[in-house]
Amino acid sequence: MAISLASLKRASVSLPPLMLVYGTAGMGKTSLALQAPGAVYVQIAPERPPSDVEATGFGELTEYGQVIEALGALYTDQHEYKTVVIDSVDALEPLIWRETCLRNQWKDIEQPGYGKGYLAADHVWRELIAGCDALRRDRGIQVIWLALAEATNHEEPGSQPYKRYMMKVHKRAEGLLTQAADAVLFINTKVTIKETEAGFGKKNTHAEGGGTRWLFSDGRPAYVAKNRFNMPDAIALPKGDAWTALSKYLPGADKAPVEKAA
Repeated sequence: MAISLASLKRASVSLPPLMLVYGTAGMGKTSLALQAPGAVYVQIAPERPPSDVEATGFGELTEYGQVIEALGALYTDQHEYKTVVIDSVDALEPLIWRETCLRNQWKDIEQPGYGKGYLAADHVWRELIAGCDALRRDRGIQVIWLALAEATNHEEPGSQPYKRYMMKVHKRAEGLLTQAADAVLFINTKVTIKETEAGFGKKNTHAEGGGTRWLFSDGRPAYVAKNRFNMPDAIALPKGDAWTALSKYLPGADKAPVEKAA
């Protein structure tokens, strides 16, 4: 078909969202995701759901093939689930490395040298991403990837050092996942550093705030974040009802929990 200006069409976001939510331990990532409507919990060993949250899932998965089978069942079988929660991509990464090594007959991901193993793992990561895209494109299921963040001290010339939060995955995997996601959302608390005079030219510093969890949707030097949904820079997450605070900004997704299939 010949392409001309007459073939131009308006484009808009109509698919359920694919989101990557990350933060340090204890920030409530899993609780937030499992509050989504009709959630299925894809539990990658050694992850666990919170003790006070009921999760419907396939049990603990220890192989990449099991994860793909779980996604395949959600794609082919009849059900009423609306959300897939993969917890977590950092727990999944060793399984993807193991799968890459099996396919290439390597003893470990470092064997080919010069980063070639991690480059080969891109193919397996893209398989997973394609499977998640198929779920939302063909079955109308939103997908939430969870990831653990780790803080490192970062210094730039001419500025004060600060903590920088990165996902606990290889930088190649982080690049693929953040590119594929409609939203990359960082959970943390807001902490302000205050200085007080201590006499004799000295100052004391202390942290204030931090009681409220916030979901950050716009990137800063201290963390990676983005969204395609015109979210505010930060969304307060009330305890026990965090999903409601987030869901009103999401297109193509139910706004309230639905009854799970039997």
